[in-house]
Amino acid sequence: DWSSDVCSSDLAPAVLATAVACEQVNAIWEGRGDEADKLFDIALNAMGDKGRSFDFTAITYLRVLNSMLRGRMAEALQRAEAAIVIARRREQPRSSGIHEAIVAVALGTNGRYREALSTLQLAVAAAEAAGRADFLVHCQWLRASYLLQQGRLDDARGEARTAVATAEQLNYAGHRSHALTVLAEAALRQGDAEAAEAALAQFGSQEETGLLFDRYWVAALAADFRRGPAAASQALPPICEQVQAGCYAIGITQHHRLPQLVQIALRGGDSAAAAILAAGARDLARRNPQADSLVAAGCHAQGLVERDQGLLAEAVRRAERSEAPLIEAAAREDLAATLASGAAVEQLERAYAFYVRAGAHRDAARVRAALRPHGVRKRQAAVGRPRQGWGSLTAAELTVVDLVARGLTNREAAAELFLSPETVSTHLRHAFGKLGIRSRVDLARLAAERANLGTTPPRAGSAAGLSRSCCSSL
Repeated sequence: DWSSDVCSSDLAPAVLATAVACEQVNAIWEGRGDEADKLFDIALNAMGDKGRSFDFTAITYLRVLNSMLRGRMAEALQRAEAAIVIARRREQPRSSGIHEAIVAVALGTNGRYREALSTLQLAVAAAEAAGRADFLVHCQWLRASYLLQQGRLDDARGEARTAVATAEQLNYAGHRSHALTVLAEAALRQGDAEAAEAALAQFGSQEETGLLFDRYWVAALAADFRRGPAAASQALPPICEQVQAGCYAIGITQHHRLPQLVQIALRGGDSAAAAILAAGARDLARRNPQADSLVAAGCHAQGLVERDQGLLAEAVRRAERSEAPLIEAAAREDLAATLASGAAVEQLERAYAFYVRAGAHRDAARVRAALRPHGVRKRQAAVGRPRQGWGSLTAAELTVVDLVARGLTNREAAAELFLSPETVSTHLRHAFGKLGIRSRVDLARLAAERANLGTTPPRAGSAAGLSRSCCSSL
């Protein structure tokens, strides 16, 4: 009995406490979190104020993870914020950045992506100062996933590429696979099947990456992209099994996943899987009334299964209040299918506006097809965009160019946009090629000329403003 050992053993409490935590990893992934939680509490009490910072961090991280996997997002954030106060006393004079990242993850599970990105900046700075390259890649793929949630697809792909490269240098298969997941999804949404297939081909073996349920998520997306509903359904059983066990790893920060998986199951004729996934989404919504994105996802998933217009309308309303435009746009699409023509067009137009702005070409194409029966014709955005000049820049490139033209360094622009300097450099390099220039001096000159012509690119604005790209604001 580990709990008795921790309380009575003459061995160092920190050693036994860490052993208790490690023994419970499988339990929390298998839906036996209540049992594990009791032992985590015993371990922390036994440790007291003694023991290494590493031991304290290991146990507190698992407690937070346990809350998240059980769908208790408010509890996860409360635990993370309480732990960081203690950690700052233990880690003086310098923070490792680990607890800042734990708080960022907990913020993300509550759908508070702007705050999560801001907190990740603190974690990255601390990790760099402490020389924690291993931890830096963790922050990189987390940042990519939050940017994806906000619909910043180009930025998400850039951050994911950076994370993949860093993980490959350090030989971290798990972190690499998480980044590849973001890379694949963003590429699929942008209609770049070649890039998505390349990302999927780089996934390591199941033995190498361990409990990585993201592999089933991207497998379902890829099969759906290829219009293979049967193949997509094959990826659903492991996810359904985990959801039924009360473990919500598949969607704790990526709140759009469960309703999208419901859609994939319904297209594949797998009503049983759709019901399981919708029940999981509803349970997460019930447990987290404070998280608009989770409530929206629950209403959306349930509305799809029940074909309920009221639930889909509620999904749109809650998503409008959230920082999850992917959920909002998808809910508007499905709500439109239940409405009369005029009201349907309004919903589809708003979803389309978001997808175009996000560069989600595949999603935009789907909405264009849905608009045609209503007599609305849309020109394909990619066809209308030139290859060179200001009009050829993506929204992400234009934002970076605006900041750099105003004199910001790559690092300063990265901080403003919650990106890594490497991603800013990539956007800038692409922009230079499209504008036919080679230097910042040339960029400043072009920007001044454009300003004199009265066609200055829109100012980038604050990072918070950029991240709020919901359909309702377009």
